[in-house]
Amino acid sequence: MSQLAQVSQFNLQKPYNVSNDFKTLACQLAEDGIRFEQWGTPSDLSSSSSSLNDADTLSLYESEIERIKKEYGKESTDLVSVKGGDAFSISIRDRYLSEHCHSDDEIRFFLEGSVLIYIHINERVHILQCGKGDFIVIPKGVKHWLDIGPKPEFTAIRWYNSIESLENLFTGSIVAESSPRWETIYEESHFKR
Repeated sequence: MSQLAQVSQFNLQKPYNVSNDFKTLACQLAEDGIRFEQWGTPSDLSSSSSSLNDADTLSLYESEIERIKKEYGKESTDLVSVKGGDAFSISIRDRYLSEHCHSDDEIRFFLEGSVLIYIHINERVHILQCGKGDFIVIPKGVKHWLDIGPKPEFTAIRWYNSIESLENLFTGSIVAESSPRWETIYEESHFKR
């Protein structure tokens, strides 16, 4: 289930708005130039994903992949997958927790799992829980960071033109370091589990 909490950069601990109504949160994100949609996923994807290789999984979404490639002028797609419980998945959490942007649009479609995406625009921070079926486009240059959680587990399709365009361009801001993390978001009931 997608959920959105909005906070001021001056009071990151207390949301002034929380919603899990898709139309409401998609409109609120659109006001700041963020494209957010929900797409269908095959009902058996999660149960069969362990037996599917990346190429098979991507072939399930061939028409959507080609449509987005054409619409955004992207050359490549791949599947990024983090499986919970291994040392690597836990160690990569810190890579995404600092505020950054990219030299290209960040485009993702989530097939399984859940992540928190923090989007910092003007003096607002949108905290968006993305999960299965969520498609998001964060325009190039928009400041954001991710929290993939203490036990990261997600799979997403991503679109890009070059691996270099995916590199994090850190802003040096401390807003991300001051924001509530995954554990706090759920412990303080900003979001439902």
